[in-house]
Amino acid sequence: MIELFSAQTEDEVARLAGHLDQLNSRRQSIEESIVSKSLEQLGDVAGPEEMPFLVVDGDDWHAGVIGIVASRIVERFHRPVLVLSRDPASGLATGSGRSIPSFHLLQALESAADLFTRFGGHRQAAGCTLPSDRIPELRTRLNEHARGVLSAEDFVPVLSLDREISLSDVNEPTLAELARLAPFGLGNPTPKFSVQGAMLLAEPEILKVKHVKMRLGTADVALSAVAWRMAEHVNGIGAGSSLDVAFSIERDDYRGGLRLNVEDFRPTEKKVAVA
Repeated sequence: MIELFSAQTEDEVARLAGHLDQLNSRRQSIEESIVSKSLEQLGDVAGPEEMPFLVVDGDDWHAGVIGIVASRIVERFHRPVLVLSRDPASGLATGSGRSIPSFHLLQALESAADLFTRFGGHRQAAGCTLPSDRIPELRTRLNEHARGVLSAEDFVPVLSLDREISLSDVNEPTLAELARLAPFGLGNPTPKFSVQGAMLLAEPEILKVKHVKMRLGTADVALSAVAWRMAEHVNGIGAGSSLDVAFSIERDDYRGGLRLNVEDFRPTEKKVAVA
């Protein structure tokens, strides 16, 4: 909202910021609702060898969030996904898709080009419009295409890391060096690192049921860390646990300093001594 940047008084700033917060909360609520409905559809979905491409659809799903929903489903299932919003009034469905690294999404849509009124995109993201009654055929043809392209190894998620570092390397000079590599995005991803044997200094805190806030440290450093949508990972760990963590480094705008944006974490495997 451009008005926020031109506001003249604190009251006006507070009013506009409050309105933005309400809009964001509403968007998040809509997103969570569509994710929930999508996961219900996929509750008994076949394995990737039988159904390598996931297509979910519903009436009047908000077009502004279905791309985010597709990304969330890809994170959960590690398969290419197309989320379609049906408009009962027009009889058309509008879709947004996201893919996995080894699958060219636009080429998949091109394999069923005759079903669409329009489509476009690139390797990892695409959009389309088609008659709603063609969705079952689209689902069949996209899966036929995907079965001919993908192998079992493609459905195993791989997290690419740049290097292993220590928590003491997470500092302002490191962040300044990383800033020289920006801007980050497709083709120039944000650098990701790993650390082994970081100690969980306190019990992990669950935020909004789904996120995890942690305090990680070694003998000489302690850092905040946030793991988005990883609440299910905390089972069996607690204060004093040793963790291997994959992360990117970011500035903590709320508390100040730096924090770890956690990509994944797991308990450190115990090494067995050999006599």
